[in-house]
Amino acid sequence: MNKRNMHALILAGGEGSRLKKLTENVPKPLVRIGGTCYLIDFVLSNYIYSNSISGGSIIVQYALNQIIDYVIDWIVTNSIYNFHILPPKVTLNEKEMKYVGTAHSVFLNLDVIEKYECSDFLILAADHVYFMDYDEFFDFHLEHDADLTISTIQVPIEDASRFGVFEVDNENNILGFEEKPENPKSNLISMGIYIFKKEVLIKILNQRHKYGDDIDFGHNIIPFMINENYNVKIFKFDGLWKDLGTVEDYYEFNIKLLTDYQISKYFTFKNLGFNKKLPIAVTRVNQDANIKNCLIGSGVDVSGIVNNSIISRNVIIDENSKIINSIILEGVTVKNSILKNVIVTKNMEIIDVKKVSDDIEI
Repeated sequence: MNKRNMHALILAGGEGSRLKKLTENVPKPLVRIGGTCYLIDFVLSNYIYSNSISGGSIIVQYALNQIIDYVIDWIVTNSIYNFHILPPKVTLNEKEMKYVGTAHSVFLNLDVIEKYECSDFLILAADHVYFMDYDEFFDFHLEHDADLTISTIQVPIEDASRFGVFEVDNENNILGFEEKPENPKSNLISMGIYIFKKEVLIKILNQRHKYGDDIDFGHNIIPFMINENYNVKIFKFDGLWKDLGTVEDYYEFNIKLLTDYQISKYFTFKNLGFNKKLPIAVTRVNQDANIKNCLIGSGVDVSGIVNNSIISRNVIIDENSKIINSIILEGVTVKNSILKNVIVTKNMEIIDVKKVSDDIEI
């Protein structure tokens, strides 16, 4: 192999249980953002615009049929080649092997991925909102001849305990790393986006598996590589990135799209233009409707009052309804109801309901 290149491994196996009802019937990567696109669209958008990626694979586990259907449509729509779907591993006695860590999901697929023609693996999550130039990330990795490069970002210190946290010096040398510490020593966190040299990743996964099945990049692999003096580098990212791990995160980010131009400007067809092809439906705003500061999807029929809200596609809101500060997901019908500060999950029928909450409710 004359030229270094990456094979992207997209991890789409998370259950997303902290999103509660939002992920009862759909996997987390297929939760809608801004009423239009899905969480998985962000990593796929970044993928399609990269020149350093020679191929890709997606590792799935929960609600895999929904994700597989979506990804196949994406592959066909965009004429993508050398892209693989890796379903859960099944033993000879047809017992499914559950993934018990992010690195474990990669380890169980080593028999497949170690045959890929690439020099490095780009490890990605399918459930983050972000736009990133993977070519710039890869150039940094090559420049430092790193065994592992980790993309990092600064977050409010009160949020840092939810992530892997780095301590670094003025030259970005790693002084320490803790996964989800109770009292974080900095606000520089791992984004869960990594580039490994291929031979290094294979070697370490095989080594760490001897100590048990529960192998995770944050809990096991990164600390091990730092302690063993592998060449681990951090790449400081300064763009848009958000992990919507909780219902509160999901609500706050979506509502922020209504007022924060610096965020909402990313949500254009230039960045998300390959989104899954869907039947185009007309959005109808009827004569008595009153709509202010909203994002409205296709196929919506509004006759009532809607303020400061996000309305996904194929939603009906009748003339006797009022919706404020809320997120209404696709296929919902709202009749004779008042909703404030709520999230309504897909395909619900809301009739004669008054739900005015001080907190976020689903």
